[in-house]
Amino acid sequence: MALITAEARNELTALFVGMFNAAPGAANLSAMVQASEAGSTLAEIAADLATKAEFSAVYPGFLTGQEFADRVVANLLPASTPAGAVAWSTDWILGKLNAGETRATILSKAVKALNETVNPNYDDAKAQQANKVTVANHYSITLENGTSTTSLLDLQNVLSGVTADAATVTTAMAAADAVDAAIVAQTFNLTTGVDNIVGTAGNDAINATLATTGSTLTALDTIDGGAGNDTLNINDIDGVAFPSGLSVSNVEYVVARSASASIIDTSTFTGVKALSVTQATGVTAKAAATTSITVTGATGTVMVDGGSSQTVTSAAAGASITAGNTTVAAGDVTLTHTKLGAGDITTDGGAAVTVTASGAASGTIKVGQGAAATDLPSGAVTISSTGAAYLASYNSAALGKITTTGGSSVTVTQSAASATTAAVTDTTAATVTQSAVSITGGASTTMVSVTQDAAVTAVNGVVAVAGAAEVATATFATGLTVGQTTTIHGLTFTAAKTITAAQVAAAFANLSSGATQGSAPAGNGVYSGTFTAGYTTGAVVASGTSSVVTFTSTTATNATDIVSAVLLHRLLLSPRVQQLLQL
Repeated sequence: MALITAEARNELTALFVGMFNAAPGAANLSAMVQASEAGSTLAEIAADLATKAEFSAVYPGFLTGQEFADRVVANLLPASTPAGAVAWSTDWILGKLNAGETRATILSKAVKALNETVNPNYDDAKAQQANKVTVANHYSITLENGTSTTSLLDLQNVLSGVTADAATVTTAMAAADAVDAAIVAQTFNLTTGVDNIVGTAGNDAINATLATTGSTLTALDTIDGGAGNDTLNINDIDGVAFPSGLSVSNVEYVVARSASASIIDTSTFTGVKALSVTQATGVTAKAAATTSITVTGATGTVMVDGGSSQTVTSAAAGASITAGNTTVAAGDVTLTHTKLGAGDITTDGGAAVTVTASGAASGTIKVGQGAAATDLPSGAVTISSTGAAYLASYNSAALGKITTTGGSSVTVTQSAASATTAAVTDTTAATVTQSAVSITGGASTTMVSVTQDAAVTAVNGVVAVAGAAEVATATFATGLTVGQTTTIHGLTFTAAKTITAAQVAAAFANLSSGATQGSAPAGNGVYSGTFTAGYTTGAVVASGTSSVVTFTSTTATNATDIVSAVLLHRLLLSPRVQQLLQL
C-alpha cells in the first residue's frame, strides 16, 4: 500500500471542494485518503462521493444537462471569468455529458483542469480553487475538524466568502480558528462500573486504569470520543490485558504506561490514529493498519504488530525488539536500540525499514525473514550497527550476524566499536570481529551497499615512560687573552683582556635558549652569534682549579649535540659535548 503524499492529498481536497463547494472535514478526508492508499483512482473516489446524499443536495438528479453545466460553472468559475471562457466551459461540460460521461467524472476532470491550466482567462478561477483548498486543509488537517456528524451546510460555511483574493483566506481561516477555540473539551475518569462515555466536540481526555483489582477499564465500557482529537490515557498497574467486549470509537490517540509488562491491543478500536507506549518493563502492542505505533521507555523486550507505522526506541541493555511478528506494518518501520548487546532485532514487512543499533555485541539483526511475501519490506532498507566501546578486559568479541531479504535498496553500515580509547593502554591484544552480512534482494531491489571497518592488526599497548631532558657539562680549565674566542652552540665570546677560566665560564652561564648576550661584564669581552635553541645553561660551579657549566635540553627528547670551538684556548668538555679545537 502506497502512503499518501501531500500533493495527492491536495488533489483529494480539491475534488471534494469542486464536488460539494465545501471543506471535506477530517472524517471525509480520512476516508478518501484510505481509499487512495488502497489503490482507488481519483475518478473512482469521485464516483463514490457522487453516491452520497450530500452530492444530490448540490447536484440533484432532476437537473437537465444544461442546468447541471450552469451550476458547475457557477460553482467553479468566479464572476470575473471572461464571458467567452464561461461559454466554452459550459459547452465542454455539455459535450462530456452527451458523450456519456458521468457527472462525477466530469467534475473530477474539471477540477484537475483548473489546477493545471495556464490559460489566463481562468487565472481567477484557479486562484479561487487554490484558496479554497488552503482553507479546507486548515479546517480538516490543521484543526482536524469535521467529523462524520458534521453537516454539509457547516462544511460549506467553512469556505463561505473565499475568492481569488488572498485576504479572504486569512479571514476564513481566522473564522475557523475562532470556532475551534470556542469548543470546550472535557476530562472523563472511568469508574469500576460500566461506563458509557460520549465525548464533546473538543479534544477530550479519557483516563482509565488497568489492574488485577479495581480496574476502571472494563469489558462492558463504551467509549465514544465524539468530535475533536481525543486521548485515552491508560495506566496499567499489573500488566493486565485489555478486557474483551470493550468498545472504543472516535478516540484519536491512545497513550499507555505500565508498571509491569504492557499488553495493549487497539486493533478493534475505530478512529485511533496513534498508539503510544511510554513506560513498561516489556511491551506487546498491536494496532490496526490505520494506527501508528510508537514505543519508548521499555526496560525489557518489545514486540509490536500491525499499525500504519512502527517506531521503537530502546535503551534496555540486551533486550530484543520484534516488529511484524504476526501482523506486518502497513508503512515504515523504524527501530533504534542504543544498548543492543546480546539482544536481537527482528522485523518483517513494512515499507521503508530503518534499523539503528549501537552497543552491539552478539545480538543479530534480521529483516524480512518471514515465510510470507508480505514479510519482505517494499521500500529502502537501511541498517546501521555499531559495536560497544572496546574494553581492556576483552579476550575477543564478535558482532552478531546481519541478515536481510527484500527492499527496493539495501544499505548496511557496520563499525566494530563506538570507541577504541581503551585499546591504547591495553597490554594484551584482543580481536573484535565484525559480523557476516547476508543480503537477498527481491524483485524490486536495485541497489545494495555494505560498508564495514577495515581490518586492523592488533598491537599491544606499551606503558609510557616519562622522558628526561638531556644534560651535558662543559669544564673551563684556563682563561683567555686579548682577541682569543670561545664558541659554544653558536654563541661566540671574544676576550677584550686577559680573563680567568672562571670568567670565561661565567660568560656562558645562565643562558636562555636562543640568547645573543650572556652575563659577562662588557669590559671582559663581546658576544656574537646566537646560542642555538634547544638548551639552557646553569650557574658556574667550581671544580678544583676549573669551572663547570651545565647545559640542559629544553625538551625531554633526543636533543642536538652541543657544538663548541675554542680559538687559541684549551677547553675540556664532557662526553656529550663534541670538542672542536682550532689552534
